Amino acid sequence: MVASKSTPARGTIGALVLLALAGVVSAQDNGGVDTTSGTCPPNTLFEPYQGFCAAINDITSQFGTPDSLGDMPEPGGIGGGTHYAPGTHQALEHAVLHTKMFVQPDGLNSPASDWQLLTPATNHTDSATEFTGIYASYLAEGWFGIFGRPCTVEYPCPDGDTSNGWQAGWSHPFSNFSCNMMDIVDQGGHAQSVMHYANETIKLDKGAPPLWQNAIYLWNDCAGEWDLIWRHQYREAKRDCSIEGCYRWGPILETFGNQAEINELGYEDTLLFHDGNWSTLSAEQTNFSLPITPWVLSHIDPNRGFGIGNNFIDADLGLRRSLLLRFPNLIDRRPDQ
Repeated sequence: MVASKSTPARGTIGALVLLALAGVVSAQDNGGVDTTSGTCPPNTLFEPYQGFCAAINDITSQFGTPDSLGDMPEPGGIGGGTHYAPGTHQALEHAVLHTKMFVQPDGLNSPASDWQLLTPATNHTDSATEFTGIYASYLAEGWFGIFGRPCTVEYPCPDGDTSNGWQAGWSHPFSNFSCNMMDIVDQGGHAQSVMHYANETIKLDKGAPPLWQNAIYLWNDCAGEWDLIWRHQYREAKRDCSIEGCYRWGPILETFGNQAEINELGYEDTLLFHDGNWSTLSAEQTNFSLPITPWVLSHIDPNRGFGIGNNFIDADLGLRRSLLLRFPNLIDRRPDQ
């Protein structure tokens, strides 16, 4: 499912986060680029887990063909996860959410009927777009999709929508995107397939109102670069969501209909870049909602990573060693390992 590559490791997430929170992210291997401010050369985007500015491959033209998901609900119900705390994570110029979202390409193995489950997150800006995992009782596989905002008559979204909603043509089975998935061992000791994505909102000018761009990038582990899959430019006078409480949900699970036992879902190593600052979504800066019944909380790294579900795949020592040899920069090493 995951193709190997020869790109060397350029640092670990633990070391990077410590430097980032101190405001001194190293510009080594970046030609002097100030990665503390999130600034990279044109056509590149910072990859915080390895610590370098990676090329962007624009593949937006490959999307737009109508999908076969049918009617999906607007993201809503909460099944557990992380929320930004009031007064935190101000983002009035630039925000990028990085996370490694657990994905279940073969579905959730749920015995219930008539249910839907989403794994979305916002970057805490007004009118934030959402990249989300999609699971439902009528789907044989796990899918991903994009809930577009803001879609207006003046600034329609890429699929032509003039009102907020699921972007037609941007929903696909995870199995079609093997190079955008990676195998890791999560902090609960479970084997996971994850998709590292970046959800960015950036101000492009100082007009009245300013021009903004929302964009979704998927990390391509085969090529060692970013795949830009969706972007939308629009003008908007944005609210300050750190004060007004808008778009407060970070990485969460959202539920609709009947819920029963499921394969594990969650997130790993979440980072938020907001107006020049990096945050690991600590317990002091976020609130956490415990999972609904009958799901259980497998583990939590307050509050930037967690696992929720019932069916888990324990990673034995052999698998851990195999993954470490194949992807030395993608496994979070602990002092006792």
